[in-house]
Amino acid sequence: MSKVAIITGATSWMALATYNKLTDMCWNPVLCSHEEMDVDNPDQVFDYFDKAIKTYGQIHAVVNIAGKSLEKMFHETTPEEFDNILGVNFRGVINTTRAILPHFMENYEGNIVGIVSKGAYCGFPHKSAYSTAKAATNIFIKSIAQEYGSYNIRANTVLPGYTKNKRHSKSDPSYSNPSPLGRITYPEDVGNAIGFLLSDAASHVTGSCFDISGGTALH
Repeated sequence: MSKVAIITGATSWMALATYNKLTDMCWNPVLCSHEEMDVDNPDQVFDYFDKAIKTYGQIHAVVNIAGKSLEKMFHETTPEEFDNILGVNFRGVINTTRAILPHFMENYEGNIVGIVSKGAYCGFPHKSAYSTAKAATNIFIKSIAQEYGSYNIRANTVLPGYTKNKRHSKSDPSYSNPSPLGRITYPEDVGNAIGFLLSDAASHVTGSCFDISGGTALH
């Protein structure tokens, strides 16, 4: 039977690339959009995972890709805006983790992946809320890795560099922000990294931040 992975943030190119990679690995990836589940709503998250477990029998991995950003000076950012960014990028990971852990523990198997960024280590100007959320996610995942490793549950993060999304194309001049390796991070890079972390080849990898930024983070 194929292993099942729930992927949040279904409309992002990173999620679609991850879906394609896991399909190639003979997994059964399930894309979850905001319309199906608001990751910042604990009740919706618990209901979604309860139904998913009943539908598929066992969930083997949760890949947290849902997220949003906001470019504003901190003093111009309202408390509500700041909280909203924290909610989607950080509390969403808390909610999915809280919902799935009992299931993972019962089956003595599970994988959790989060997406972070360079901002998690050095912060970004005009993105204090986003940077804070990613830093919190990074530490939270490391803590989960240590706390639940004895249940054969692994938890890691992936750190992309500047990544292609629906707003950009390779011909867009604003898109040319190459890494020391001479290019941006492609969604396929993210999918490949997540595929590796969910594979048996990474069976002894947990609590890591898998840097695929091409050297732009250099934390």
